[in-house]
Amino acid sequence: MPTPISKKTLKGERVVLDDGQEFLDCRFENCEIVVTGIAPPRIGNCFIDPQCRVSFEGRAVMVLETVSLLYQALGTALEPLLDQIRGSGTGTQWLK
Repeated sequence: MPTPISKKTLKGERVVLDDGQEFLDCRFENCEIVVTGIAPPRIGNCFIDPQCRVSFEGRAVMVLETVSLLYQALGTALEPLLDQIRGSGTGTQWLK
């Protein structure tokens, strides 16, 4: 497990979120945040500037492509999953 990053301002950087990296009380300003899907990061009490960009690589791309295909095929049947992603859903029927 990587050493936690704490109370750091990351400005204009490319920040790769993988291997369970933990960010505590950090600021992300004008960053590129890269999601790889290797292991979920831990982000606690951080500020993420709306100017930050999010991109996906590796396994994360495959998951997004699969969810996109399922949404095209299932339409509104996938809404509970999207609600859960948005934080407004209840239950964990999609999490295994």
